[in-house]
Amino acid sequence: MPEVWIVFEQQIGEFEDAVIHESASETSVEAIVTRDLRDFAKADLTIYGPAELLAILSTTSKDSS
Repeated sequence: MPEVWIVFEQQIGEFEDAVIHESASETSVEAIVTRDLRDFAKADLTIYGPAELLAILSTTSKDSS
């Protein structure tokens, strides 16, 4: 179970973003996709913008064809 109070110590922008980051970390998520990249600047996880992830997925799907 994630220790929710840890989010108060995070250097992540808003409280909600810190909760998302900590939850993702605790569940072994590899990356977070967000339109608010600025709030995740100090994240420990890989952070993608939607367009960036779509470009990666597009390239990956072309390579596997």
